[in-house]
Amino acid sequence: MIWFNLLLLAALAADSPLYPIREGRQFGFIDRTGKVVIAPRFDRVAGFREGLAAVWVGSQGGYINPAGETVIQPQYSTLTDFEEGRALVSKDGKYSVIDAKGKLVADIPYRVLGDYSAGLAVVQRAREGATPSAYGYIDRNGKVVIEPKFMPAGKFPADGKGLAAVGFERQWCYIDRAGNIVLRLPMEGRDRADGFRDGLLRWKEGFYWGYRDPRGEWAIKPRFDEAQDFERGRARVMLEGKWILIDAQGNPLDEPKGPIPIAEPSEGLTLAAEGPRLGYLDAGGKPAFPLRVYDEAHDFSCGRARIKLDGRFGYLDSAGNLAIPNQYYGAADFKDCLASVMTPDGWAYIDPAGKTVWKSSAK
Repeated sequence: MIWFNLLLLAALAADSPLYPIREGRQFGFIDRTGKVVIAPRFDRVAGFREGLAAVWVGSQGGYINPAGETVIQPQYSTLTDFEEGRALVSKDGKYSVIDAKGKLVADIPYRVLGDYSAGLAVVQRAREGATPSAYGYIDRNGKVVIEPKFMPAGKFPADGKGLAAVGFERQWCYIDRAGNIVLRLPMEGRDRADGFRDGLLRWKEGFYWGYRDPRGEWAIKPRFDEAQDFERGRARVMLEGKWILIDAQGNPLDEPKGPIPIAEPSEGLTLAAEGPRLGYLDAGGKPAFPLRVYDEAHDFSCGRARIKLDGRFGYLDSAGNLAIPNQYYGAADFKDCLASVMTPDGWAYIDPAGKTVWKSSAK
């Protein structure tokens, strides 16, 4: 639980120069210098988004501003971060959309599941008599833009460019943001529908895997024993008992020699793997420094990359040096050039030099 909360705090700090802290069971915020600017007095907090942070007093949630002033009184059973001036909240079992001043934008006649993705949120119509439960979508103003008729329904991709997977008439379907069914596929034998990756959908027919395009046509006909999703125009598949690499046309590719990128570039360096070793490639695709065996390795942020070595976390610099020794039981990536870490003495925040700017007085 401590490790989970540590990662939560790190994630929450991304939107604001204020960082969540925990003293005992109460949460507050510090600034980048480590000064406590909002004293710990909340039972739970979220990070600042659009100038407001969700906070909880007991089981009731509301919102505060960076000065610690209550802007919207704690009164909601559930609430989301603000996005484009709108948040989803519930009170007494009823769901609504509110604006940044707490004013009601719209009541929602259905149960809301999760938050917005690409401007749409999934809602559930409750079962009524012989009418079964169903799922649809609302927009940021609470308007039902796709009537509940699916069972189940997934989120739209965050970039707003893709399709959402839904169940409809005993088929897996993929719909656009207007609710139009673009693709229908059989549901039998599949308890969920995967998403498109690089414009291709990994799909199994009979004994073999292949890849469909958004029209439902076979872009790569099923002939593989196993298959992985496409990433950066390549996918690994098993053919006649051997794993091979293919391109988007299904043509075999030579196995790359040397490290293979496994993440997007971060601060000019790309995390890569070669067998059990991990490292970073420069802009030319060559190792920026020797690859090594780490328990974990992550992207660069503020000139530091979080790594786990011999069971403890530390940070590399861009030359591959262990700039901050592997001494932490838990650690998160740097956000706005502070990182939350778990030391033998409890919670702390450090700067890129490894200096402690704040530490908890309670373990």
